[in-house]
Amino acid sequence: KGNNIKLTVRGQGGENLTYTWKKNGVDQGHGIQITEHLQQFDSIHRKWLKNAQGNWCFINPQGQLFQNGKPYHVGVEFWTNPAGLIGPNMLILNNVSAAEAGSYVCVVSNQFGSLTSQTAVVNVHAPPVITAQPVSVLIDLNSTATFTVQTGGVGLSYQWFKDGLTISNETNSTLTIHNANTSNMGEYRCRVSNNYGAITSEKATLALRIPPVFTGQPADVNGTNGQNKWLRVKVSSPLAVTYQWQKDSANLPASSSVTLAMYVSAHDSAKRKWLRDDSGRWGFITPEGVCRMGGKTIHLGTDAWNNPANWLGWNYLPLNSMNSSHAGNYKCVATSSFGSATSDEITVNVTSPPHITKQPEDISVVKGNSATFTVEASGTGMTFQWRKDGALISGATTSSYTIADSNSSDAGTYTCTITNTHGSTVSRTATLVVIAPPTFVQHPVDTNGTANQPVTLFSRATGSGTVNYSWEYSSNDGNYTAVAIGETFVIQQLAPQYNTTHRKWFKDNLGGWGYITPQGNLYRRGRLSSIGVQFWNTPEQLTNLAVLTLPAPTSANTGYYRAKASNESGTTASGSKLLTIQ
Repeated sequence: KGNNIKLTVRGQGGENLTYTWKKNGVDQGHGIQITEHLQQFDSIHRKWLKNAQGNWCFINPQGQLFQNGKPYHVGVEFWTNPAGLIGPNMLILNNVSAAEAGSYVCVVSNQFGSLTSQTAVVNVHAPPVITAQPVSVLIDLNSTATFTVQTGGVGLSYQWFKDGLTISNETNSTLTIHNANTSNMGEYRCRVSNNYGAITSEKATLALRIPPVFTGQPADVNGTNGQNKWLRVKVSSPLAVTYQWQKDSANLPASSSVTLAMYVSAHDSAKRKWLRDDSGRWGFITPEGVCRMGGKTIHLGTDAWNNPANWLGWNYLPLNSMNSSHAGNYKCVATSSFGSATSDEITVNVTSPPHITKQPEDISVVKGNSATFTVEASGTGMTFQWRKDGALISGATTSSYTIADSNSSDAGTYTCTITNTHGSTVSRTATLVVIAPPTFVQHPVDTNGTANQPVTLFSRATGSGTVNYSWEYSSNDGNYTAVAIGETFVIQQLAPQYNTTHRKWFKDNLGGWGYITPQGNLYRRGRLSSIGVQFWNTPEQLTNLAVLTLPAPTSANTGYYRAKASNESGTTASGSKLLTIQ
């Protein structure tokens, strides 16, 4: 080691010979060939020469040949005899190390062919050197992996190691692993040695493109209504994994689950033990075993508080406040950049009262038309029972209840009680409004009036929706026509905030104001009508009172009068009464 070596070769066979040196089959260049000594330019420090390429070079008294600015040690004997360098082609190795050890040949060529010299073996007494390190590999499962170390030196021996342990019988410069599986994953090195020392290569890693593998499968869950449960899976994967839970083969939201990755005991307190998930988010677990992580609540149980490290590495899907909608078949798909795997499919059973998924709705129906209430629910072994105003409806035992020919007696509130072996659930209360023609609750009365003095008739009807009034007249209680004179209005709103000891105020449907006096006189728009003291005593009777006022009647207005009340369902006439004007 550290010596200088000069290998020489001379070829014959015409002009324009070219030389190519090889070490262990690898090109080492064309060497140096001196063709002329230019002694006329010599000095005490330099003797000038010319090489086969026509370039100038020189040798110094120390025996160093300088070509293209690079020194080559050829020997001090050539200072006194530079002509001795002329002719042969030289491969000069300065300050050799184990890297230069090997078998050398020179290939001499001309236009007619080439010839290879004998082999010259260079042995360098030095520890080995590694000229090319083994390279990490990433391969598919069950394929072949190869690690190679390239070295220099003599008398070399090799030994491969995996994760620091000796691999038996692997003593060549190349290590080949066939049908690689997970047991072969790890770090590999090669130790190269000879009689002068040893050197160990850099590490090279064997990694496999392996999809996630489930090491923890989900288990069936049996729960009752309102309980808190969870599903979980655990996978092995060299890369980051995403989890997609499915229920009845449909994807659940991607954010449904969370993976507990790390327990950070340094932050423990009496009420919280801190964790982190696989995204680095912080969460905690309480002494009751309730884990809160990533906006989710997982009821793990007290063992998770006592031994939080045992619960790491699992992906959890919480099933909180269970009801029948949680029942079904579940599985999890774990995915990395190397592929995906699907867990076992498990079943979640929920023993619970029926769960209503669609409530019955309020209905308004015109009298005589049909009305149908419907309830939708999930659960097993369900029975239905409808009720009206709290009373059981005989025969109404399906999820729908239809009233074929609705009338006023059907109006009311309806509920449905849904029952199975685990309990009962009652629907919301739905209201049925039957829109029927108005019904008169107060009819006009026979009235005597004085000519040219205001006279008032009134009546009241009840009914669904907006009730509109009109008045009709007949001279013989037979053929009725619309009243042609007078004013009609409906008292819609009392205004007790304006009442005094002499007036009680109201507002009519036309926006006009009026009042009644203690004497039972009604004043509106400056006109007085006597309607009775009972309305002063109980002014609530004025509400929805339909009024017809004849401001200046004559005997020609004597006859029969009636009111008609209308809504979207129809029209009803009041009883007819005689008005006599004297």
